[in-house]
Amino acid sequence: MPLKGMPGVIIVGSIMTKTPSHCPLSFGDRVLGIFKDAKYYSENYANLPFKDLIKLKKNLEPWQQISIVLSYIPALQALQTCPFTVEGNKVLLNGGLGPINQALIHLCKVHRARRIYVPVEPEYSSLVREMGAKPMGPKHSDWGPTLMNSIDVVVDFIGSNKFITSKAMLVETGHMIVGGTKDLDSRKDDLFYSLNKAFVDWRLHSSTRTSIFEFMKVYDTDRESFIKDFKYLNKLVYDEVLPVINTCVSQTYRENERETDALDGYFIVEIRELDGWTQ
Repeated sequence: MPLKGMPGVIIVGSIMTKTPSHCPLSFGDRVLGIFKDAKYYSENYANLPFKDLIKLKKNLEPWQQISIVLSYIPALQALQTCPFTVEGNKVLLNGGLGPINQALIHLCKVHRARRIYVPVEPEYSSLVREMGAKPMGPKHSDWGPTLMNSIDVVVDFIGSNKFITSKAMLVETGHMIVGGTKDLDSRKDDLFYSLNKAFVDWRLHSSTRTSIFEFMKVYDTDRESFIKDFKYLNKLVYDEVLPVINTCVSQTYRENERETDALDGYFIVEIRELDGWTQ
């Protein structure tokens, strides 16, 4: 996903060693660890500073709690950058059907959005309908004329046409949330890429009707709010208000290039126990 601040590894597991007396965590506690530095983990275990660990309930499977971090957490915190809620409003989610956009659909439903529009390829239309949203064609010409000046909140993870089309969908009091520049970044080899990227960044930052979402910014700057958001989402998933989103999707390769589709996700692996590794 083209999200600034994307962590390298997210671990949910149990503490398998004794902890010092001053440590707020104990042997057997389930914890969440998020980090970018490879020095903290290996193929078989993770050795993390306890200050960077968050204690979790054991009411869900570890992979389900990792899924919350990879899907619902960024989706919720992206929506929180908007100065108003989606309740009673029309929302356009321009980002395919990856884990975060799926989470956005479900959260917009829970938060009572009036209508949710999602541009996707035709083969994913039925899936979008099952989630409770309205599928639109993937091209700007498929949804631009219909939605022009009618959307209250746009969430855009692609940035086609330098976000001009997405912003044109907004009503006068509407707001756009930017989560990435996937389309622009796909042309990094272009001669004027750096100039175009700088211009787009300047225009987005100077607009009062646009907010820029950075994955893990809340984790880095406001750990208390991150934990509060996780607990809120963990309960909704446990209570089956929100479905578990399968963020683990197989990947294939063709001609040395990665082949993906709109449901692309992340690798989730299980660390197996080794003889004596808990000693």
